Amino acid sequence: MCKKQIILAIILISSVCSFEGLTTELILKDDSTIVFPIQQKTQDGKQCQFYVTPVIDYCSNAITETPAQAVQCGNTEVGSNYFADGNDYSGDFFIGEKKINFEFTIPNRGSVFYGSNQFCFGFKYDGQVNAFTYLDHKVPKQQIFLSLPQAGSKQNKGTIDIGDADLSKTKDNVYPFSLKSSGEAGYYSAYSSQNVQYGQFSLFSPRIVFLNINQPFFLFSLFQIQDLLKAFTAQGIKYDYQPNKNHFISVSSTDKLKNLEIQVVTEDSKPFIITVLPSQYTFKLAEGIYQVLIQLATYKGAMSLSNRVLETYYLGVDFSTKQILIAEKNTQQQQQQF
Repeated sequence: MCKKQIILAIILISSVCSFEGLTTELILKDDSTIVFPIQQKTQDGKQCQFYVTPVIDYCSNAITETPAQAVQCGNTEVGSNYFADGNDYSGDFFIGEKKINFEFTIPNRGSVFYGSNQFCFGFKYDGQVNAFTYLDHKVPKQQIFLSLPQAGSKQNKGTIDIGDADLSKTKDNVYPFSLKSSGEAGYYSAYSSQNVQYGQFSLFSPRIVFLNINQPFFLFSLFQIQDLLKAFTAQGIKYDYQPNKNHFISVSSTDKLKNLEIQVVTEDSKPFIITVLPSQYTFKLAEGIYQVLIQLATYKGAMSLSNRVLETYYLGVDFSTKQILIAEKNTQQQQQQF
């Protein structure tokens, strides 16, 4: 009886922890944008590889190449696309080890998407086609999860998991928490508990938190920036602030800097604290000073998290529920390369 229970427990744990999505490397580029590779393999042995950016707001499934290149890679033209301003093509692509039939747009030179390679996971605009349209029956859920190694680790490769959460990457193998969506204008967003701390100092706290996954900058309201600078002064931290240069802030040393703590609300109305280390919100410039990676938010009553939080949190979005999902990463994953 005892052996049967043990075997059953092992089966249950295995079923809970098994990963059923697509996974591949997520590369942090020098400009702090993130990309992942997709490939095509034609019948004549030709291989085509692209590095596409996962985008979660205004986006299109776009690959900038010539029509001749698209055909050479095994794609077929299937029509025009008014939203992306270009022609649509369809072909088989590999993400990791799995093959999908994917439709993308080659944007015209005048298109806002010209020059970009994107996988679109956003949902806001009419005519915008989500990448999950082509992942049906390939993955169990309409979710993506992102992870990056810690800054200073000299590694630039993390992972993107599409369609499922890989619980081996989270602390204690917990499933990521769903954050309560603010339902704000079609963006993935979460309600803030209106509790933002810098060490022992309380900062102005907006009501809404957005994601800024392709930028290293946290976006703060003007009141938050002013409160942070007051805290620097109280600590005796010397800083340079240039409001006319996109609110550029720099400090000569990071020794006295404290953690930022941003409290958001889960789906069941419980608080979840996102901790941002000084190493995550600063960057050492060539001059030897440290830029504080905070810029002014343009959206009133909101702030944005940058892709620096992907170093310590396993973070994703759910297209079906329009929610942000988050879990603390285990220590090994915070340091691990793909």
